[in-house]
Amino acid sequence: MPTQTHRTENWTQAFRKFPLQKYLLLTILLFSFLIISSRLATLLHEGIGHWSVSTLFNGNCRGIYVSTWGGGYSDCDLGETSGIIPPMLYSFGGIIVNLLCGVALIAFYEKIKGKTSLALFVVFFGLINILGAYSYLVTGIYYNVGDPSGWLTTGSAFTTFTILILLCIAPIISYYVFQKYLMIQQSILPAHKISNRLIICFATLGLSICIYFLVFIATSERLMITDAPRIYVEESRDEIRQAKLEALRQSLLESNPKISAEELERQLQGADIIVSPE
Repeated sequence: MPTQTHRTENWTQAFRKFPLQKYLLLTILLFSFLIISSRLATLLHEGIGHWSVSTLFNGNCRGIYVSTWGGGYSDCDLGETSGIIPPMLYSFGGIIVNLLCGVALIAFYEKIKGKTSLALFVVFFGLINILGAYSYLVTGIYYNVGDPSGWLTTGSAFTTFTILILLCIAPIISYYVFQKYLMIQQSILPAHKISNRLIICFATLGLSICIYFLVFIATSERLMITDAPRIYVEESRDEIRQAKLEALRQSLLESNPKISAEELERQLQGADIIVSPE
């Protein structure tokens, strides 16, 4: 029966064999890739997805902004166009560009499997493009904010069905993309059991994402995906308030048809319009 001393020696030997330096270096590398990939993906979204479409239809683009840790936006608009295609391309151009870029990068990975560092960045960049654009699409449709806003009727059966289909496809896309990443991770930090591979993934990729998220919060950055619920609540509150003001306007006009415009506006401005959280 092994003694306490033998057990301590075994733990010491196991710790010495543990590739701590590799874990730390991979985490730092992934954190760096996360910064570069997310900023490049945002630049593709705003620059090619929105700016190029605006330019194509003789629109006006005053500039593009990409934040250090969060999202970005393009200060552009379309020219005088007819039909539904130009505004649809402008709204979904960024999402389409990110998805196509991500698919192309994952396909390119098959040709550079042996080049570990390059393959890791290519897969990581593809992962950011695909999952970022897809999550933005689903969140935008669900909360009716961002680029997808206004294209589907909130609460309709078709919108609900679309969201359910997108949510059902999400695990398949995530599995396919992460499978490529885990193959590269396996070549860097080999593990025989699937559970060990997942632990390594959470200890490296998961840790780098947590660090990024903490910096994101500390710098008070904004991102449409994280702000979507708040934006939805604020816009819904404003819509309800306007609807109640309009109902009050009609009520005042019906009760006092001779009321002057100045008096009507004075009473509306002084009205206490309450919108409950529900």
